[in-house]
Amino acid sequence: MPRSHAQSTNTANQGNSDPADGGQGGTQVPLLPTAPIDPLPLPLTPANAVTSLWAGFGTLYRIPAQASLPTSKSKSKSNATQIVKHIHMSASDLAAARSSASDLRKLHSYLAESAFYVHLAPTLPPASVPVATLDISKSSMHGDSQAADGLYTDLVLVLSDLSPAFPMDGDACAPFSPTHAQSVLAWLARFHAHFWRRSRLLEDTRYLWRPTGSYWHLATRQAELERARRARGDPWAWIVAGAEYWDLLLTKEPRWGRQTLVHGDAKAANVLFSESGDTCALVDFQYVGRGCGMRDVVYLVATSVDMARCGEYAQVIEDWYWKVLVRELAVGEHSAPPGLAECLDMFEVALLDWCRFMCGWGRWGNVKWVGKVVDAIRVKWEERRQKGWRPNDNEYST
Repeated sequence: MPRSHAQSTNTANQGNSDPADGGQGGTQVPLLPTAPIDPLPLPLTPANAVTSLWAGFGTLYRIPAQASLPTSKSKSKSNATQIVKHIHMSASDLAAARSSASDLRKLHSYLAESAFYVHLAPTLPPASVPVATLDISKSSMHGDSQAADGLYTDLVLVLSDLSPAFPMDGDACAPFSPTHAQSVLAWLARFHAHFWRRSRLLEDTRYLWRPTGSYWHLATRQAELERARRARGDPWAWIVAGAEYWDLLLTKEPRWGRQTLVHGDAKAANVLFSESGDTCALVDFQYVGRGCGMRDVVYLVATSVDMARCGEYAQVIEDWYWKVLVRELAVGEHSAPPGLAECLDMFEVALLDWCRFMCGWGRWGNVKWVGKVVDAIRVKWEERRQKGWRPNDNEYST
């Protein structure tokens, strides 16, 4: 059975079973509908369960389409099934979560996903950037927690089921062939271009609950950084030593760090393909936020793509991502996209930052390929770090 939206599961071997949010998200709770859960006539039975969510915080279901739901926003009931993501926390669970940084941040990640589906996903063109459509979003807050920290006892998302159009799980197709890789990179380029042109949407924290996208950026992974710093004999120790510099370029440098909206968790498990593999949709937007689009590209390539079959990374980036981004941004008024040389520099820094995370978490994905690229770019980026290099117009004027 296609998992469709079942990607928010236990995936310790894929690097995000202990997500952190670095305390980000601000104090303002997103504009989400709140209503009691009980009145929803949803058949959330064991027979309809697809999988449990991370740490037993809830369950993902595939249910018969509920055409009679009074608050459904769906314009079409042609799908035979819907996906329900139900996060449930008892009062005692919430009390325990408040003393656990990883639990608290995971709960916040579902709010980030809810805010995306409520406010940002409807702006995407369904033909070129397909995502699930939200039929219902309901949450039940616990006491005065909405004003305090946004926690909830129940959160339900009822989403369209993407599996009829995209029946192939990304995990089953990994490592991705050139056809699959090109499909996902083009999706990412169109996704990034869409929000690049709509930067004003990303300025309102009510609509974008997590200000920085990506589950592995440095502010979220201080424990892993300390673990990496204590390690001895790691050939990537020079990357760990530059952790703050890579983060400065990718997160705090305005030219790179605030470009667009990033998916934040673009790996095989969160991709669904058509039978031919030449089109795809992405799911699991828990780590969506503003940032450098190359974070998504690096994470995908470094974990889920058969680079031995795809060729040199510079050519892959140029042909399958950058050219699509440039073409999409040629329409309308907006800031010019980065040139190819700048785009490749961003890719390399994002790759170094990904290695920084792996040094503290554990290596997985295309480790040998990553190691070869890192060795090839080491001198360039160690010299730049020592000089305090920053991207500028003069650097990329030609």
